[in-house]
Amino acid sequence: MRADPPPLLPASLVPPRAGGLRHAIGCMSGTSLDGLDAVWIEAEGSGAGLRARVLGRAECGFGELSTTLALAARQEPLSVGALARLGAELGRLHAELLGSRPELPAPDLIAVHGQTLYHRRDASFALFDPTALLAAQRCAIVTDLRLVDRAAGGEGAPITPLADWLLLRGERPRAVINLGGFCNLTRLPGAGGALEAVAGGDVVPCNQLLDAAARAWLGREFDADGAAACAGCEHPTAAALLERALGSGDGAAPRSLGTGDEGWGLLESLAWLPPEDALASLCAALGRRIAAAARGADELLLFGGGARNRALVAAIEGAARDAHPEVRVVIGSPRDRGLGPQEREGAAMAVLGLAAADGLAITLPAVTGRRATWHLDGRWCLPRGGSRP
Repeated sequence: MRADPPPLLPASLVPPRAGGLRHAIGCMSGTSLDGLDAVWIEAEGSGAGLRARVLGRAECGFGELSTTLALAARQEPLSVGALARLGAELGRLHAELLGSRPELPAPDLIAVHGQTLYHRRDASFALFDPTALLAAQRCAIVTDLRLVDRAAGGEGAPITPLADWLLLRGERPRAVINLGGFCNLTRLPGAGGALEAVAGGDVVPCNQLLDAAARAWLGREFDADGAAACAGCEHPTAAALLERALGSGDGAAPRSLGTGDEGWGLLESLAWLPPEDALASLCAALGRRIAAAARGADELLLFGGGARNRALVAAIEGAARDAHPEVRVVIGSPRDRGLGPQEREGAAMAVLGLAAADGLAITLPAVTGRRATWHLDGRWCLPRGGSRP
């Protein structure tokens, strides 16, 4: 048997329309369980030469599903029937959300991340039943984008660095920081830097920890805009102890995407403080760890729900500028890319779906540890006669 995989596909599974354009939707629901995002993009080019712009976005909460999803993510027992119904409801939610923007172009491809309930190298499960989406849409649909990476010996995560390189690289070295349930980071080289220079990794628990703190100390689901944390004062000793407990912040250690790595036990070290001071100290510790992981970048681009937390953003910016006074911190992308703070992950899924359709390996060996493989990334549902309705 040949050791090397075959060359890229002679033609994409999702070929461009007349004029060279393709339209795709990327769907993302993260470990913070704050809801579902969908982002519509228009793309030209293919593979590593793909370029995309955002056309629109839609979002919705999980409603009653959030409680059951949280139980499943905590590995609480569910019957097989309950799990099947949960996947079907999640699929219906996707179909409803994607039908909410009829003014946007019909997609050639829909890429769905699914809801990660368990992930390690040896076993991974992202919940999503595509039945309702298949009934509502006529285009190609791809899910389970971590599958082939794991089959090729990779960790399966982080999955977005290639998309970050395609969407967000610029003249100066950039760190793309996702302040989601767990914070992850992509390092992008400056002008002339090759794809091989892209690095990435997971850093620290973020919104999972902040939201758990808000529930414990404020009796709220989250600290809106970081208002309570902004009203408090950091306790330096408590924050320093927490910072050490959070680890190196360099993204070197593997993690399990919400499977026992949320860090909820760390909150006990702050529980003796007034709630506002405890939240301020937590944001300060997280901010320093995240800034340390981004050290060396000239620009820090902040995305995800945590970018709304003013105390966390201020902590990241302050720690980053202590190390690099000229560093630029931006919420969302710079104007040259036009990607809003809540659009990055959905856009990344859409871009990765198109790249996978073109035969490109969508995860990077230097990031996940994957080897070359014979298989296309993702689990595909293809329409008869190609991707056109």
